[in-house]
Amino acid sequence: MKKLKDIYILDRIINKPIKLVVNKDISFKPGEKILYTFKTDEGTIETNIGIVLWYKCESEKQWKFLRKFTFKDKKYFEKLENKAKNLFKIFRKDFNRFFSEAVPVTARFIWSWKKIYFYFYCEDRLDFREFLKIFRPKIKVPFFLYQVGARDWIRLDPRSEGCYWCCGEQILCCVQYKCPLPSVETELVNIENLSHRWLDKLRWRCNKLKCCLNYEKDIYYEEWKKYPKIWDRFIVDGKEYICQSFNIMTWQIVAKDEDGQTFYFDVKDVNQDAKFGD
Repeated sequence: MKKLKDIYILDRIINKPIKLVVNKDISFKPGEKILYTFKTDEGTIETNIGIVLWYKCESEKQWKFLRKFTFKDKKYFEKLENKAKNLFKIFRKDFNRFFSEAVPVTARFIWSWKKIYFYFYCEDRLDFREFLKIFRPKIKVPFFLYQVGARDWIRLDPRSEGCYWCCGEQILCCVQYKCPLPSVETELVNIENLSHRWLDKLRWRCNKLKCCLNYEKDIYYEEWKKYPKIWDRFIVDGKEYICQSFNIMTWQIVAKDEDGQTFYFDVKDVNQDAKFGD
């Protein structure tokens, strides 16, 4: 009996996570391309490209792993990319004429060459009727117009390949691995004690919170358990104090007593003798 394991991939066409069950002996690297098969609504079996993710994610879809990319697959993939690139030039020219407020991003063929996806970024809905009258006769394959959000715009844009992070000599993770990181919650700004900073410094080119805020999230959540909540009352050496703030990096708690005087405590000292409560 074969030993199996789950891997998670990103569908390269529609940017949705998928879970695959594979042989445990097969190893994968983050960002690696693989092929998988799935059944369409019409009952036919199609092959598509997936990008291996390095984290688990919720997915209602579970399709069949086919194989890792072979040398022949890589050559075929290059042909797909070159064909898509040429058609994207036509799309970008016409799209810019009709929609100055939108940004054409890139184009991708599905594995069977039966359809091409054109990706664009725009905050608003667009009326494609006049555009399609001009554009459709120029494209000899079925196509789909796919609107993406700001973070996917940066990740999908081929010009992002040479981008470097503002805080070091590291390529953007969403570019390096060709797949989105888990979403960045706004509460991380408070949890990581960054609320004093200008919010613009915490955003990246996509105008979203920087993905790096996720890197130490688990550590901060674990450390928070050692501290009283803001406005919690606690006791040290028999005297009651009210927590005003704390800093996980310095292990310091700022508190006031009943007279309004400010005191500073080391979290280790508070934990030894404190009783948190309302």
